[in-house]
Amino acid sequence: MTQDLVTARDAAAPAAVALPPQDAQPICDKLDRALKEERYRRTAYSEPVRSLFQLAWAVASHKRTRQVTVYHLAYALVSGHVEDGKELADCLGCDVESFQVGCILRFLSLGLPGREVIVSPSVDAVRWLGEGAALALNRVTQNELLPKDLVLAVQEDTIPRSVRAQLRAAARLGAARRDAILGPRPVQPTSAAPSSPSEIIKQMEEVEKGRAAAGPGDNLTNLVELLEEFEQRQDDVMSKLENIDRRLEELPQTPSGARLGAFIFVALTLGVAAGLALRFPQLVGSLFKSLMPA
Repeated sequence: MTQDLVTARDAAAPAAVALPPQDAQPICDKLDRALKEERYRRTAYSEPVRSLFQLAWAVASHKRTRQVTVYHLAYALVSGHVEDGKELADCLGCDVESFQVGCILRFLSLGLPGREVIVSPSVDAVRWLGEGAALALNRVTQNELLPKDLVLAVQEDTIPRSVRAQLRAAARLGAARRDAILGPRPVQPTSAAPSSPSEIIKQMEEVEKGRAAAGPGDNLTNLVELLEEFEQRQDDVMSKLENIDRRLEELPQTPSGARLGAFIFVALTLGVAAGLALRFPQLVGSLFKSLMPA
């Protein structure tokens, strides 16, 4: 995994150098077009949100990333808006510092040489912004998109499942890797979030060094991905069971071939779910064994 890593030295941007400045208006124009393509209503962007966009695009440019993703937006929100960032991390079951580390780890491997400075946003990034814009447009006053609207979209679970999965992945990965990469340390107060470009680059480089030193095994990342896969399968099984339950209620109460067939399908589905549950501890156990020193 480390061969895909674009280091700070490769990008020729030491910590003393500021992040490349980004013009907010081209970013907003690009987002307006992307929101329209995804059939979201557009709204005005507040100055705090425009600053958030500038930081997200600057980080992507610094790491030479082809797209601005959910991870870039989340990192910019947490780094540039203290209280909103804390609420976002809290609702994902994570602290701010761990969440920042998780976001950095997620977008580090996305670094590839790119030609454009103002790159396109990913579809999921657009959908997150679109759901935030929908909340802003529902307000009686001040319909401008605010950083708080992005947090509310997560808290109220109006975001697509794919967006939530990425945010939760960053939170889990950050919690799992923060101590391994940065060493045991007390959680910094929220006000200690990096505020200047040089501090942001320094934080990114520190996490980057830790990842490079972690080696190609990256077992904790595999564990996080396994947790996500298991949770996704569990959600799919529960969704199928709910659909089956509704269909059973609609069937006549007298025994019939259709009803018997439905019961058999339920039994098979429960069997698959039980098999996943039994297999999951074995997979996790093998991963943890690989983490232990020989």
